[in-house]
Amino acid sequence: MDLTGVRAALGALSITGWDFRDSIPNVIYPPTVAVGRMRLDYNKAFGGLAYVDVTLHAFASMADNEQGQSDLLALMETDGLKATVEADKTLGGTCSTLNVESSEGPGLVDVNGQQYWSSSWTVRVYG
Repeated sequence: MDLTGVRAALGALSITGWDFRDSIPNVIYPPTVAVGRMRLDYNKAFGGLAYVDVTLHAFASMADNEQGQSDLLALMETDGLKATVEADKTLGGTCSTLNVESSEGPGLVDVNGQQYWSSSWTVRVYG
């Protein structure tokens, strides 16, 4: 599996109105979706395929509390970020397959002293 390629492919996704990033930037200009941590379990495999859990974070503005939360809830619908990520299950050939496992939010997070509404997704990517 090409971890750098996976990160780049997820950061290159597109949903109208959202800025996608392949890592969490120092300064966030919401609405933004960014690739966060990758969790590898070297001792487990499914059908011989190693996997990595990738966390995606969406950040929405707190300028309008209702709108920020509403934007995140729309992204959490099955036809939102999940559908966008799963549209190409090989991420352009960087992995064998993937599945969006879960989502949670919205909640408040702090990034470099600035608060945002945020939701997160766990994407299981198989090598």
